[in-house]
Amino acid sequence: MTKKQNSFTLLELLVVIAIIALLIVISSSVYMQYREAGRQSGITSYLVQTRRVANVIESTALSYEGLCDDSDFETIKKEIKSLNHGRDVSCKASQNKYCVSTEVKDGKYFCFDSATGFVEFKVCNPLTIACE
Repeated sequence: MTKKQNSFTLLELLVVIAIIALLIVISSSVYMQYREAGRQSGITSYLVQTRRVANVIESTALSYEGLCDDSDFETIKKEIKSLNHGRDVSCKASQNKYCVSTEVKDGKYFCFDSATGFVEFKVCNPLTIACE
């Protein structure tokens, strides 16, 4: 009388391990894409918050000139830098307009200005103080 063992062969175990490894690779690449999208969304949100700070400054001083030195803007700037791997935030302001931008990834910029009121994939021009 011989006993039959109910166990997996080495080949079956290797196939299962290969399938699990493939699923991990696929899910990690999707995770990284969603993580990057979330990071960029956070940066966009903070850039839009600049409008609130600028409106407060403009309503009290009748000018945007103090925006770039304001403590609330400095807080926003620190949050953007922490989300953006330490990349700096550029701020230009004059009496009647302002522009804030930061490089997000590989030469791609997010820019927010008083003229358009939304984030664009442009750079803040210091001469015109607008996203271009």
